[in-house]
Amino acid sequence: EMLEDMVKDMTETHEQEVSELSAQLSGMPNLVLQLETHEKQNAVLSKELGDIKREKESVQEQLNNMRDELSDVKGHFLQASCELSALLEEKNALLDAQNEDR
Repeated sequence: EMLEDMVKDMTETHEQEVSELSAQLSGMPNLVLQLETHEKQNAVLSKELGDIKREKESVQEQLNNMRDELSDVKGHFLQASCELSALLEEKNALLDAQNEDR
């Protein structure tokens, strides 16, 4: 009888453990689905991040090109300003010479 009680207790314990493990395993497919969903979301976010980085690099390149163009325009403007100043000095010198001749 003692042996039967031990077997009975062991059987009950075993059945309880099997039941607990079965409950845990029944939740596994849900966890796997959640993991797959998160992996898909992560892939989408990774792609979006890559796209944003490429757009940022493209915009940065455009800004750099515009800065270079503005620098060129500034150089042309300074050159034209110097030429204009030289022409004004010549004009003033000619006017002064005309005034002296009178």
